Amino acid sequence: MTQRAWTIESTPEAVDALMAELCDAARPILPAARLIEMEIAATEALTNVVLHGNADAGAAIGVQITTTRDSVTVEIRDSGRPVPAGLFETAPDPAEIDPLAEDGRGIALITSLSDRLDYTSTPGSNRLALTFLAGGAP
Repeated sequence: MTQRAWTIESTPEAVDALMAELCDAARPILPAARLIEMEIAATEALTNVVLHGNADAGAAIGVQITTTRDSVTVEIRDSGRPVPAGLFETAPDPAEIDPLAEDGRGIALITSLSDRLDYTSTPGSNRLALTFLAGGAP
């Protein structure tokens, strides 16, 4: 098992810069198609924290990637608003979303592309862990 961690600013530019490093860390484990799915889901999750988390100005986002021989887990921690209860469980199927809509696809992509999703929230702290299996869902 290997772990790497980063602390980034809550900005779209910081998310973009981090994604290359996350993909580099996951590339030895995930085949190309799964790597793309991880990149999309992690980018959506981090972007949602930046755009909708409403953390204090200058708040940091903690990101950790854990790799094993057959999986990659991306963990995101922030101090913003918690995700509304049941949001991940009631996410629509991406095929049911208007492809021309300007927003509203993020949660559906996150839930459909990750093999396992674990979200917890305590006062002042949110944790989202997305796991991607090298072979896809069992």
